[in-house]
Amino acid sequence: MPGTDVSRYRLDLLSLKHQYQHSAAVFSPPLILFSALSAVMFLLLLVLFWRHNQSAYKRLYSQWERSSHLAVD
Repeated sequence: MPGTDVSRYRLDLLSLKHQYQHSAAVFSPPLILFSALSAVMFLLLLVLFWRHNQSAYKRLYSQWERSSHLAVD
């Protein structure tokens, strides 16, 4: 029948809509905790990486700063 595919498609869309409306929340406390800890850990590692580079390559950074100021002036 020509209209069978269209009606089956509509039924599929309605069932998907029903499933999404009545599904449990995706955000659970463990997922929120994991996300927060991951973000904090990423920021901590970023700060540690930056501080290490600032202390380990202090002489190079000062040379780069001097050369960039000379190029601008």
